Amino acid sequence: MERGIESGLTLTEEQAIEKIRALGFHPVVVEVPPADNEFHWHDFDSVFYILERGLDVTDMETGQTVSIVEGDWVNAPGGFAHREKHDGFKAVFGVSVDPETLQFPLERPLPVTA
Repeated sequence: MERGIESGLTLTEEQAIEKIRALGFHPVVVEVPPADNEFHWHDFDSVFYILERGLDVTDMETGQTVSIVEGDWVNAPGGFAHREKHDGFKAVFGVSVDPETLQFPLERPLPVTA
């Protein structure tokens, strides 16, 4: 999966869920609590669509920070080292593994081992 952001979409929650299912991912609607975390990575591929508010994501490799806002679709491959800062947001996430098998916390500490 290639990392990327598609901006300015106007999907409903239901449309985002259907798009995620069509990609073969498992959809989960989440109200994410505020965070200002350290650099970390995830051991699964994910996609997500921002329904409300947004977040800033900093790429550890480049140091670049990107603001992701309502209406943005994100492709996030596993192993991408990043940090997040936000006041909370609502999104439809699609994960490449069965959500029942996810191990918490989802954030894996550095170094990336995937």
